[in-house]
Amino acid sequence: MAIDFAEVVERDRGLRQIRRQLAQYGASGSVVEVGFLGRPARKIHRPDYVASNLEIAYFHEFGTKTIPRRSMIGGWAQERASQIAGILAYWVEETLAGRTTNQRALDNIGVWAVGSIQTRMGRGIAPELAESTKRSRKKPKKAGTKGQSGYTPLIDTGQLRASISSRSRL
Repeated sequence: MAIDFAEVVERDRGLRQIRRQLAQYGASGSVVEVGFLGRPARKIHRPDYVASNLEIAYFHEFGTKTIPRRSMIGGWAQERASQIAGILAYWVEETLAGRTTNQRALDNIGVWAVGSIQTRMGRGIAPELAESTKRSRKKPKKAGTKGQSGYTPLIDTGQLRASISSRSRL
């Protein structure tokens, strides 16, 4: 049976626009960077240290001979892979539907990721602190008070967690 293409009616229900937007979105090189970026990352961690926040983060992310691995970024990405995919899909949909801009979507993804990583750090990343580290810290303060956080790994002054940031570009 032959198909009579004269009878075929093409109806564009937005596919062309979606394709254009996807091409623009993909071809633009849109990027969201999350981690230890910029000036806060380069800041010396504490007055009694010679290492920056970025260097301290690197030591913990990958571990050293004396510091166990406590992966803040990579561990988060592995634990949250399906949630990350859902967040990305949501913001792509919002952008394609015209409810937000590419830049706003990228910024929101970055803000969400930073908050999620900081929350994970605040809950503690295994392994626990060594007894020698616990002894060197001040006695833990009551919840809700300012000062050292006690025995939560990666949280002493809060400066390392606060230096996580994001930036995006189209």
